[in-house]
Amino acid sequence: MKGILCATKAVTNEEYRQELAKKRIYYVLIIMVGVITLAITYFASANGIEFNEHLHGTFAGMGTGLILAGVVLIIKTQMTLSNEEKLKAARLNNSDERNMEISSRAFRSAALIMIISFYVTALIGSIMIDERLIQFLLLNMSVLLAGYILSYNYYKRKL
Repeated sequence: MKGILCATKAVTNEEYRQELAKKRIYYVLIIMVGVITLAITYFASANGIEFNEHLHGTFAGMGTGLILAGVVLIIKTQMTLSNEEKLKAARLNNSDERNMEISSRAFRSAALIMIISFYVTALIGSIMIDERLIQFLLLNMSVLLAGYILSYNYYKRKL
């Protein structure tokens, strides 16, 4: 996920150190989302709410994965902050314009693939699945496109 979560414009190690310290807040939020996901999953199951067992396992795994990812990111960040050489190498790597351009192109390609996937899923799903699911999938595709347009216009003015 280099670039999406890691790009920086920090010029000095101290600026980058401050950015990493702020990112730890996001990592804690990732852990909290994982805990909430697990709590909702087990609450629904414990209170007799009809919940597909496959979905139960999926959400339990996602919650656990988010918790573990947050913990690993916090540990990795702490290790980077405690070593000046690692801090400098990470700052230079994350501020490299080539890496930022690669990330930008990769993200655009991934978004296009996701839009195509949503559309194909909606087409196939309309034959076999509930209409509400298809509407939700198409809504997600629309939100992605609207978010891109709004973000593009915002950054076009800002930059």
